[in-house]
Amino acid sequence: MNMIINLKVEKMNFESLLERFHWLQYEDYIKKENIQITHDIDSFVEAREKFRNKVLSIPNISEKLFQIEDKKLKNAFNSLRKGEVCGIDGTLALYPTPIGYRCRIGVVAVNYKGERVNEAVYISDVNLVDEELEKVEDFLENVEKLTRITPLLYRSIMFHRERELALERQEKWKLAHGPLIPLEMRLGRLGVSGALEANLELSKKIVEHGHVIGVLSSTNRLRV
Repeated sequence: MNMIINLKVEKMNFESLLERFHWLQYEDYIKKENIQITHDIDSFVEAREKFRNKVLSIPNISEKLFQIEDKKLKNAFNSLRKGEVCGIDGTLALYPTPIGYRCRIGVVAVNYKGERVNEAVYISDVNLVDEELEKVEDFLENVEKLTRITPLLYRSIMFHRERELALERQEKWKLAHGPLIPLEMRLGRLGVSGALEANLELSKKIVEHGHVIGVLSSTNRLRV
């Protein structure tokens, strides 16, 4: 079974929310899915145009809108083609195991000339378990504690290496995926001592460099 849901912006509790669900047999849902999606898209486009026109009707709004000059865009494109810009991104895959996570992290840096660096590392919760534990219950308790924090720790390691690699590259400009200083690099409770200090030290170098840019691929902050 599946459902089609159409909620208005209003305060509601869980029961009233459930009452608005229209559960359908899957075969019936498939027949209506495209219609529902098209309706949702049309509604969003209509709302966007309405509010865009309202904004543009504000007196002197054109003086407050920022536009990049064509000359600056051309210079940026030339820098890109000359290989003066590199992009850095990482991927992370977590594999649950009976004794915690196993993690694969990959980081790549590449410029427009095709000059690139590919790096990968495997990390396992087993590497972090206290090897001196002798009782099975203590061992399993240690694993349970690790699995609560290691996904964040591994993401922190990935972001740290991405930005570390950005500073190592010789290009003038470096584009890192995500916020310039991600949340995972600003957390103090990652299960290992010194994580916050190391990340803050690297963050300081990133900010002082001045030519490392964090690029967001998407955001849920629609007002931006």
